[in-house]
Amino acid sequence: MQVTMSLSSLVGTSQNFNEEFLRRSLKTILTYAEEDLELRETTFPDQVQDLVFNLHMILSDTVKMKEHQEDPEMLIDLMYR
Repeated sequence: MQVTMSLSSLVGTSQNFNEEFLRRSLKTILTYAEEDLELRETTFPDQVQDLVFNLHMILSDTVKMKEHQEDPEMLIDLMYR
């Protein structure tokens, strides 16, 4: 929960935010989790994949919310997705 709130806060308030860099970082984390031989037989890679997917969705929705600040209907739709 803290990770998702922090990501949303970072995207929502930062003026120098670069979405592409964050997406690449999340992809790197996912790659490490999938390629770690010791963890391959555990549920950890699947858990990381779920977390990264959720963070990507939050990232996309938060960026869209920033773009649609003047459209209350779109903001509500994005908040309750």
